[in-house]
Amino acid sequence: PPFIIHMKIDDRIPFLEVFVIPYFLWFAYVSAAVLYCFFKNKQEYFNTCVFLFTGMTVFLVISTLWPNGHHLRPYAMPRDNILSGLVMHLYRVDTPTNLWPSIHVYNSIGAHLAIVHNQKLARNKKLHISSLVLCISIILSTVFIKQHSMFDVMTAFIMAGVMYMVVYQANVVAAYQATETVQNGAEGSDRFKKNIPILIEAPSARRTPLPSFPANNKNRSGITLTAFPNTTPIVLSRIMSVEIKKSAADLVSLHRN
Repeated sequence: PPFIIHMKIDDRIPFLEVFVIPYFLWFAYVSAAVLYCFFKNKQEYFNTCVFLFTGMTVFLVISTLWPNGHHLRPYAMPRDNILSGLVMHLYRVDTPTNLWPSIHVYNSIGAHLAIVHNQKLARNKKLHISSLVLCISIILSTVFIKQHSMFDVMTAFIMAGVMYMVVYQANVVAAYQATETVQNGAEGSDRFKKNIPILIEAPSARRTPLPSFPANNKNRSGITLTAFPNTTPIVLSRIMSVEIKKSAADLVSLHRN
């Protein structure tokens, strides 16, 4: 890649293969947070999606415009064990290219924010602590197994900080939803005014009594409907609701008979 990422502190960070465990747990961690919000709290689900999708979009733009990589991986594993084997497998399937900013770091922060901001989990302090421990472990794993430079981690924190202010402090999702609700309400009101006449029932209102209709073959309900000219069935039904309620007792008795 044309852009090689490296900081002096990267050379001082040791290789610790045990951190491959939290690194792989990232997939379950982020997925579980998103799925829980989807089924339990749709508002937090929308916040989480905006947070995660925006960060990943920025990552794709950066990777397209500024292809990057690093040379931090060890040439040989310092220890021969199962965990080192997992790291070698990770190296084979995931090349050290397009690493900035670290999506592992950014999405872990997003998953933790989704958990701590979820109202249904507000009292579950043990879950909050467990989530924080796992989030920190995943962030540390990115540098301890030499998947990322400290530069990738720091820029991921900066991007997460900006998106935290946008999503959780400015609450742009709720603001957008409120705007849509107001606009839809205004459009609905305009359509109502155009298509449905507004009727004001006054003592002098002209009414045309309609003949009573039979409730069954033997009885008549006794309900008298009132016809208003130039009205739609919806408005007419609302106007007649008072009269219908007055005859509810008669209808019940007729039904029993």
